[in-house]
Amino acid sequence: MITKVLNYKDIALIFILFITVRILSFIFFGYVQEDAFIYLSIAKNLSLHGDYSFNLGDNVSAATSHLYLLFVAFFRFLFEHQGTFISLNVLNSIFQFFSVLIWGKIFFIKKSNLRAFLLIMTFIPISITLSNIGMETSLLVFCFSIGFYFIKKDIFSGLVLLMLILPLVRPDAIFFSVLLTFTYALHYKDRWRNILYLSVSFIFGALIYISINLLFFDVYINQTIIAKSVAYEMPMTIIGIMERVSYNMNSTFAPMSMTFLKSAIVTFFGLIIFIVALHNLYKAKKDYILIFFIFSTSLGLPLIYGLKAATFPWYIHPSTFMVYISIVFLIINKRNISLIRYLGIFIVMALFLVQLIFLRNTSLKEEYRASIGKFIKSRTNKDATIFLEPLGYIPYFAERYTYCEVGLITPEVTSFRKKYGNIDFHQQFLINKKPDVFVVRDTKKWGLSQKWLNENYYLKKRFVYKNAFKNEELNLLDKFIFENGSAVDYYIFFKK
Repeated sequence: MITKVLNYKDIALIFILFITVRILSFIFFGYVQEDAFIYLSIAKNLSLHGDYSFNLGDNVSAATSHLYLLFVAFFRFLFEHQGTFISLNVLNSIFQFFSVLIWGKIFFIKKSNLRAFLLIMTFIPISITLSNIGMETSLLVFCFSIGFYFIKKDIFSGLVLLMLILPLVRPDAIFFSVLLTFTYALHYKDRWRNILYLSVSFIFGALIYISINLLFFDVYINQTIIAKSVAYEMPMTIIGIMERVSYNMNSTFAPMSMTFLKSAIVTFFGLIIFIVALHNLYKAKKDYILIFFIFSTSLGLPLIYGLKAATFPWYIHPSTFMVYISIVFLIINKRNISLIRYLGIFIVMALFLVQLIFLRNTSLKEEYRASIGKFIKSRTNKDATIFLEPLGYIPYFAERYTYCEVGLITPEVTSFRKKYGNIDFHQQFLINKKPDVFVVRDTKKWGLSQKWLNENYYLKKRFVYKNAFKNEELNLLDKFIFENGSAVDYYIFFKK
């Protein structure tokens, strides 16, 4: 047990510090992932009206995780907007803490090493991000972490239960279900009956996921998956796959988006440090199963996502988490000279500060988007309709019936994309649905006829990021971030 290495007092004190750092980060830097507001919109309808939909009565949901949505809906039922996100922050921080605690128990026997591991992970940027973003990623990380712990401790019943749950955490958690089953097979080569039970458990979990979709939405898989496969369709060429894998690797090792050259340099050195960390870990533990699992979760996920048409940085967060726990082991391992330890701690703290600035920069952009939703709400009737992308902040604060330009909650958009193409469908959809408002970043990219546009819609307002906070008193940090940051302009068109 972990308490044999650290006593309850040690664990409690580090836990309090761990949670406090994340709550303060959320309060002062306020970063919430755009997609978290999609969850909040659905959770609001589910908790207040019993309707599992983004738009009331639509029977279409954009929630990726059925299980995580229940947590969001529960907190939304108990609290208002801000209280919901603070509650989610605490919940995700708890998932993060126990994930870190599990890996610390797997890595270390000495009390001082485990304490150091927990303290350093308290300030690791990716761990703070996973707590703050309001998404299901912390739950996913906890699930595959405890899954590996079950394998090492031979807790088979827990592993079977986990296989039933994983598809409900996220549909693409099939990767971790397969990986955990394969890891179990490597570790216990002669237990074929148990391997079969695990496979059957995963199939049952997938059937539960499909049954929920059929019950609520009359589809086998989420509309979000269908919509993205059409909206972000790319040719499956070798060059295309290599570009997506390169992008995913950058998302794994770099703390933020960078130019290609900078991201290539960061990725190159990140890979070298990661390989050195894995080598160091193998020399210390002599456990090839452990190395296989960490390597697969760190690099396997970015590679597999490279086969998909749509990949976003937050998809790769679980891989980044696994990379960092390996590097922190490298810092702490007693075989290393003091210089490596001090250098590693310096890099971690530097990244921590950079990440906090990055989080605040992103949160300022999201406040800017939220202001667009509030503007639309103040200028339209309650029965007005909106056509736009992205789906998170703006519709949540606008509180109007929404058509999603990607198709995440609008199957008709997917049908129009298939029929007219990913550019020409915009005008056909606008003609057909006649939304009262549409929000666009660039009308040229939508392929709209200027004559048709002038006849049917007028530009109500252009939102310019550089003008967003001119009339507000910003502190020195926010002022520096705002003046050096950037975001796209939004054009708000109203129907004539």
